[in-house]
Amino acid sequence: MSKAIKAGRLIDGKGSKPFDNPVILIDGERISRVGKAEEIPIGKEIDVIDLGKMTLLPGLADCHLHYCLNGETSFEIPMLKELIPFQAIRAA
Repeated sequence: MSKAIKAGRLIDGKGSKPFDNPVILIDGERISRVGKAEEIPIGKEIDVIDLGKMTLLPGLADCHLHYCLNGETSFEIPMLKELIPFQAIRAA
């Protein structure tokens, strides 16, 4: 199944200037084409995901974790009041 992702802006991460109104065409599990919306025709059979004014930055993933918090809601208790070796053991 083919999909198209539309957004407000795209940053390619390769040093090019960001551009507005990008479309990313996806065929199966692969990106087949990237460009401006006015340059890429989208057929009626293509499922469109419209992200509005969002900015696309392919490859960016949130891998942010706090292993040392142990379910605490405050950073103060485990991060400031426990010894660092103890935090490391608990995180492991």
